[in-house]
Amino acid sequence: MSGKTFEILFTITGNYSVNDGTGQIIYAGYPSLYVQYSGQGSLFSVSTQGMATNATINPAKTMVTFYARFYSDISMHDPYVGSIIWTERTGPYSDNVYGYPKLSTCLNRRVCFTS
Repeated sequence: MSGKTFEILFTITGNYSVNDGTGQIIYAGYPSLYVQYSGQGSLFSVSTQGMATNATINPAKTMVTFYARFYSDISMHDPYVGSIIWTERTGPYSDNVYGYPKLSTCLNRRVCFTS
């Protein structure tokens, strides 16, 4: 697709729970993936394909990894007929987001963890 650029912004979000007594991560939900496109122009449409997400807690239960992957299909439309002239796949795009328990000081001067 020579000469045409567009922007992709993707966001990975997830949640997890921490045991207040041990400070260990005890649960991680599957992450959500949000994909936004801009700058593709009126003759083009973009769609998200092949989305995959995963959440993994490390063996020490001190970190959670949220992972997401996807492809993008960009199609050029004929403005007179309204049909698709061609489609090109881009990607894959992927990334990780990490979560850690936050360390805070409690009122009774003991150390506790919060998420």
